Amino acid sequence: MTEYLWRTLRENFVAGLEDESIIIANWSIPNEKLIDLEAEKAIEFMQEIVVAVRAIKHLYNIQQKTSIPLYLYTEEDEKGKLIDLMTGYIKYFSDVCEVWVSEKPFENPEEVVNGVEIYVPVEGFVDVDVTLKRFEREIEELDRITSALRKRLESKEFIVKAPRNVFEKEKRKLEELEVKREKLMKTREGLKKRKKEAKR
Repeated sequence: MTEYLWRTLRENFVAGLEDESIIIANWSIPNEKLIDLEAEKAIEFMQEIVVAVRAIKHLYNIQQKTSIPLYLYTEEDEKGKLIDLMTGYIKYFSDVCEVWVSEKPFENPEEVVNGVEIYVPVEGFVDVDVTLKRFEREIEELDRITSALRKRLESKEFIVKAPRNVFEKEKRKLEELEVKREKLMKTREGLKKRKKEAKR
C-alpha cells in the first residue's frame, strides 16, 4: 500500500519525487519555507475547543452528531480573532449548528480552555432532572472509590510492601479521580443554578 501511494503521488501530484520506489528513496528534507507557525497555532487552538465541546457532549450523554449551539467568550483580542478565523472548522468538527461569541463572561461556563470560556445550553438537549440524578450517582461512586484508594495509600502494609511504581500509579489514579469528582461537582452545581433560573 505504501509503495502504491508513493507511485501515485509521484506520477500525479507531487513534484520532486524522483526515485521510482520508496524503498530506495532518500529521507524527505523539510522545506522550512512551508512551515507556518501561525497556522499551526490556529489549528491547535481550534483543536482545544473541539476536544472540550466533544467532552461536554459526552459528559451530558449528548450524541456527538447532535448539532447544538455553542457560545464562547474571551477577553483576549487575539483569541477572538482566532475564533472568527476558525469558526467554520469548529462548527464542522464539533458538530455545532452555530458559534456565538459573547460580549460578557458566563456565570457558569462548562469549560475554560486557553483563555476561552465555553458555554453550551444543554437544557434543550437533556432531561435536567435525570441528568442531575445521574451526576449524584456518579459522585457517590467516585466517593466510594476514592475513599477505598485513600485508605489503601495510607495503609502501612501497602506503603512498605508495594513497589514504588505501583504506589505512584495508585497515587496518580487517586489524584485523577479527585479532579474528576471536583469537575463533576462543579458541573452539577452549575446545572442546578440553570434549573432555578429557568423557573423564574
